[in-house]
Amino acid sequence: MMASKSKTILVIDDDESLFRSLRALFHAEIGKDVLIMHAPTGRTALAVLEKEFVTVCIVDHKLPDMDGLDVLKVLHDRYSYIPSIYLSGFLDEKLKEKALSFDYGAYYTAEKPFQPDELIRKTLICLKKGGRNWANKMIRDYADTHWDPASKKKKIKREACLFTICERIDKASGQWTSGMLARDLEVTPRTIQTDIRRLMELGKPIYKVGKKLFLRKDENKAK
Repeated sequence: MMASKSKTILVIDDDESLFRSLRALFHAEIGKDVLIMHAPTGRTALAVLEKEFVTVCIVDHKLPDMDGLDVLKVLHDRYSYIPSIYLSGFLDEKLKEKALSFDYGAYYTAEKPFQPDELIRKTLICLKKGGRNWANKMIRDYADTHWDPASKKKKIKREACLFTICERIDKASGQWTSGMLARDLEVTPRTIQTDIRRLMELGKPIYKVGKKLFLRKDENKAK
């Protein structure tokens, strides 16, 4: 059954006391119209995501059944429209960089014990972004099932952008980053990242070394 409230935060953490603390904090600072759900394991979280309208995920690093990064990866690959905040009591720079990277896609990280004001600020931004992302997803889903000439033009334009991205990486492999492409094509870096994932799904052998984008044929040049 779909959650009835307009915005839902899914807390993925096996610590029941932490969940109760977060629920109390969010209800006090954000409002009781936001539904706070709990998933004590990674597998429980994935089952919830299949059925519920989740606006934001808060993911703990250590879960009983799987690594929190693995949950982030699934969120990034299947539910890229749901912003995530990664929590850890062991948040060194390496883990922080990994969680925020293109491959895992967390919007923010927060170190335990977290600062309430900081977590509220990050959560509010993610709620706003997640609500917009859900609206855009529903519009796209509707357009896919109600085809018209206008949506056809948009699809052609999107495919042209994908071709341009692929062509530029091909001609100057290792010289482009997502940020550079975003500035060049006048879109957001996240749009470029989504387009690159789409190209990879279509079989284009794009990969990253650091922030640089390569095609597989140039792999030896990256070494």
